[in-house]
Amino acid sequence: MLSRIASAAIGRAETETVKVDSKAVDLLTRKVEATNGDLRNCLGCLTSAVSLAEVEWTKKAATGSSVLVKVALPHTIKAFNSHTQQLKAAAGSGSTTSTSATGKKVRSVPLQGKMVLVSILVYVARTRAGLPGIPSSTTTPMGTPTKSSESLNTANLFATYTTLLSHHASPFPPSHESDYRDLLSNLEVLGLVRLTSTTASRKYGPKVDLCVREEELRDGLGIGSEAKGGLADEEVKRIYEREGIKIQGAIQKAERAVAALNALGEEL
Repeated sequence: MLSRIASAAIGRAETETVKVDSKAVDLLTRKVEATNGDLRNCLGCLTSAVSLAEVEWTKKAATGSSVLVKVALPHTIKAFNSHTQQLKAAAGSGSTTSTSATGKKVRSVPLQGKMVLVSILVYVARTRAGLPGIPSSTTTPMGTPTKSSESLNTANLFATYTTLLSHHASPFPPSHESDYRDLLSNLEVLGLVRLTSTTASRKYGPKVDLCVREEELRDGLGIGSEAKGGLADEEVKRIYEREGIKIQGAIQKAERAVAALNALGEEL
């Protein structure tokens, strides 16, 4: 973001450029990333912040001051809060998304937390179909072998999460293991998951259970909704739909194999 601002100032006079505090841009990008990760929102907030700084500079210029006003933290915070309120108002007037307490909790989860939640849905869907929960034949980063008979624990959930976000088309890289553990703790505080110590916890980490119905979780994540969300929301949908297609393909392949074996048995 800062590089784009700097490049826009090339060849312009001092009075024609916009001075932006790097801390203000860093704060803005982190706030947008924590909400929906949509770059368009970031640019919209920055534009509003520039307008606020311009108004301040105009007032000072009227008093004889010639010092340019830099876009600072107060400008970006005010712009972000205003922009967020406008988006909420627009969503409230035309959105069909559930307003249940669970849905609100899920929608309040930061970007990477939502990626962990969709990873849980994918793992559960795969094991229910008789497939290895982790969408990979390799060993997990924490040493857990891929087995469809295993219950979901923090180790193979981390493997699922990193595998899904390591897809070549994913715009969001997975968080480090320590950050992932913090994400799980936050989800537990919200009452969305429950972490339970078992005899295997020392090796594979606590068992992970959903504390809400899968339907509520999908609804809160916007899965199945035609409403357009931010970049992160759209990526959650894309991951779930992509893995769902893979699961259905595996089920159909297995059904064809069973049908072929039955046909062969009848011939014999």
